[in-house]
Amino acid sequence: MRIRHLRLAAVASAVAVLIGLGSAAPAFAASQDDLSAADSQLGDAVDTLIDVVNASSSTADDIVSGVDAFVTDAQDVADQFQQAADSASDASIKGFSNDFAAETRSLITAAQDLSTSVKNQDQTAYGNAIDDFNAAADAYSATADEYNQYLEDNPVASGDTVYGIWFTLLIIAIVLLIASIVFAVVAKRHQGALPPKTGKDGKTKQTTLAGLRRNLIIWSAVFVVGAAIPFVQYWILVHNGGDSYYIFWYPLAAGAILFVVSVVQYLVATVRIRANGSAPLLADAPPAAVPGTTTLGPTLSGGAQPADTAAPAAPAAPAPEAPAPEAAPAPQPTTPPAPAPSATRGPWDPK
Repeated sequence: MRIRHLRLAAVASAVAVLIGLGSAAPAFAASQDDLSAADSQLGDAVDTLIDVVNASSSTADDIVSGVDAFVTDAQDVADQFQQAADSASDASIKGFSNDFAAETRSLITAAQDLSTSVKNQDQTAYGNAIDDFNAAADAYSATADEYNQYLEDNPVASGDTVYGIWFTLLIIAIVLLIASIVFAVVAKRHQGALPPKTGKDGKTKQTTLAGLRRNLIIWSAVFVVGAAIPFVQYWILVHNGGDSYYIFWYPLAAGAILFVVSVVQYLVATVRIRANGSAPLLADAPPAAVPGTTTLGPTLSGGAQPADTAAPAAPAAPAPEAPAPEAAPAPQPTTPPAPAPSATRGPWDPK
């Protein structure tokens, strides 16, 4: 007896194997080996059953034997799907695995009904068994399509190791950037500087706590960019296909390494400033302390802040002296005036 309509089930099963659980998504191959192996086993069992049933030389006994072999293999597949469902930590993966197990059992039931109809030469039961088998195969294929889409949209849930690495690095970088910004805002009142140093280029440089906090933000942002580049490229690879992608190591490595270096520098600078006090700032550097801020470390002398580096004020000019009063002239001795000669003579003056 030839089962003509069973070819539809073969097509549906092939679609499930090729598109879904077999080898289409690289994320699936990396994380769902058990499901892939179970699906491959089920696809082989379906193909073998179709070959036996549709062969012109097959007898009723051959078909019954073919169904029995299919039921044995399919039952093992259903058990594998159920084990995957029981051990899955992701709720969606657990649900898909349960669906695959149920649909495989539906295929088993339909195959058993098919075997019974062949034994009894019951055309009505035969047609119903064909319809049931095709419906179970279509449901399996639809679940496989949904499962594939879920893996593409949620590579982390699929267990893709490569995607998991880039995703984790990106999350770490973002967390570090947020932490750096929050720390810079919270610690903005803490000011201080190390003694300036002259580099090989002859330029004098000075390390300040404010500058180190700024470096934390800059290098954590570079780390985010470096981690986002391979993450986005691998995401595109998973969704659009392909076999390679490029990793720009410089921003990734530079951001991570220099962020760690900046953290160490900040800790060392904080300890030194607390122990030795803040050094005077260079002329082009921001002031060591502004109103409302706290300078780390002890003051340089007598509890007072470091002396201002501005030029000392010129001494005040002396006030002009008032002119001395002139001395009064010394009094001169007075002599009586001599008597004026008389123009007349007295009577006693003889002529």
